[in-house]
Amino acid sequence: SASKRCDLTGVAGAAGKRQFNMELMGREWMLLPSDMALAWDAEYSKILQHYYRDRRAFVKDACAVWKKLTELGCDVLLKEEE
Repeated sequence: SASKRCDLTGVAGAAGKRQFNMELMGREWMLLPSDMALAWDAEYSKILQHYYRDRRAFVKDACAVWKKLTELGCDVLLKEEE
């Protein structure tokens, strides 16, 4: 089976593997194929690398998005049943 190595994480996995493990910041992390797909995609990998290198930017942006989500809600997605 073919193996693909992530440029960002260095994690290698066989095709069809459902879980990946890597050590980062002194801890063992479990990654799903959806996580790895972001790292394997050239454009998303750039975003991941940016936030990996600048944790403060990640926290700032994540907080702003969370605030927007909680203040604006998602009424469009939730419709009352009649």
